[in-house]
Amino acid sequence: MKGKTVVAVLGTAEAVEVKLRPAPGGRGTEIHARVTHGAVSDADLRRALRISRSLLEVGVRPTTGQTDDDAHDTQPGPADHHPARTRGGHVVKALQWQGVNKLAVGQVPDPEIRNAGDVIVKVNRTVTCGSDLHLLGGYIPFMERGDVLGPEFVGEVIEVGSDVRRHRVGDRVVVSSFIACGRCWFCEQQLYSLCDNGNTNPAITETLWGHAPGGCFGYSHAMGGNPGSHAEYVRVPFADVGAFTVPDTVTDERALFASDSASTGWMGADLGGVKPGDVVAVWGAGAVGQMAARAAVLLGADRVVVIDRYDNRLHQAEKHAGAEILNKALTVRGAQMHGQRYIPMLLDRMARGELVTEYLATHVLPLDDAPIAEGLDGGDESLRVLRDPEGNEFCLVQRGPGES
Repeated sequence: MKGKTVVAVLGTAEAVEVKLRPAPGGRGTEIHARVTHGAVSDADLRRALRISRSLLEVGVRPTTGQTDDDAHDTQPGPADHHPARTRGGHVVKALQWQGVNKLAVGQVPDPEIRNAGDVIVKVNRTVTCGSDLHLLGGYIPFMERGDVLGPEFVGEVIEVGSDVRRHRVGDRVVVSSFIACGRCWFCEQQLYSLCDNGNTNPAITETLWGHAPGGCFGYSHAMGGNPGSHAEYVRVPFADVGAFTVPDTVTDERALFASDSASTGWMGADLGGVKPGDVVAVWGAGAVGQMAARAAVLLGADRVVVIDRYDNRLHQAEKHAGAEILNKALTVRGAQMHGQRYIPMLLDRMARGELVTEYLATHVLPLDDAPIAEGLDGGDESLRVLRDPEGNEFCLVQRGPGES
């Protein structure tokens, strides 16, 4: 049985026409169903699709030629004007996470268009990211064996979904590491990494953090489980929002870092409010730190000082970012306070008059007025509560913003 069109009559005045067509690039078979006349329920439509799948299972396949009826039914779009290139085979190579500190290059399914806004990109360049180390070390939960790593890439569009309008097959694009829809409230505020629709597994992060960020390529199932860029091909959702055509004068190697490193560094300078005349210090001369330093320079900062302990990184920051450099390690240490270590010494200093603290107490109130403290706490004066040994009175102690 080799017919291209199968018609399933579902009732006296009801009919669904199911067509089997070759998928773009020879990558399988597409199933198309439409109502030819009458009213068909969703259940009837699903039944027709089940019939067509059954026909596929027993060997029915579409022919490669196009009939007049097909030409009449097909609406031209970007994908029709720029047909996908045949990639051959059904698996592609990719770098896969196999467990903590375990990586391997293996075979994964050839990515396919799932939604009308998708494109498939052939990866020209991809780069390791500091975030990959978090995954490799097992610090990020919800990784699964076989997950493909990589959030940053540049490549060539080889297939486009029917709703894609800004890209055509053959375009060279760099893709944002975070996936955003471009339509939700957060996207309208240009807060794309908080997109309501980019993460297909929002319940995970909503449970862990109380909110769901957007999706990300190659960064665990908590961030959507999207296969990453350390692969031959990548599916890019919401391509009109997250993929950007690279100018002809920009090389792949330069455009690649717009995907994440340069954007992250620039965002740091932007959130820091860098403006002309500022003096800016950047701790850490990795890729993001160097990009933050260069952003600060381009935003008009009077001085930009990059601090690191690796001479090769400092040399790059000085040469390429135009920053001053300082070779000095920065160690950040913190913990809950070890009172037993410090209190005896502090009492001695208090006894000698070296450490005066009573001026910190700004108010004394009876215990019955304790609810007042709750109203004051966190206000402009940010007050702390202390009780006297009898429990009858307490005083409010002024503290600085952000102190606990």
